Amino acid sequence: MQFTITVDRDEDGAWITECPSIPGCVSQGQMKEEAIANIQEAIRLCLEARAEKGLPLTIETQQFGDRDLMPSLPTLSGRKVVKVFESFV
Repeated sequence: MQFTITVDRDEDGAWITECPSIPGCVSQGQMKEEAIANIQEAIRLCLEARAEKGLPLTIETQQFGDRDLMPSLPTLSGRKVVKVFESFV
């Protein structure tokens, strides 16, 4: 499966990662690579927990490519989107 994650830094310099398509799936790390590795594990654990509870594994997310559609939204600085690829058995 393929998931999109966000990677950002908090005010203390820690890297925060989140998988927007899985509610509550957030992790962190002191180094960017650590945070990305941690979110991969968090994704696996969140999917297992949601499956056990009979919840949908993911929720719908959408991306907009045209800024003219969203003129009132602020620009997010320092925020990157990273594609994470991982196969789950």
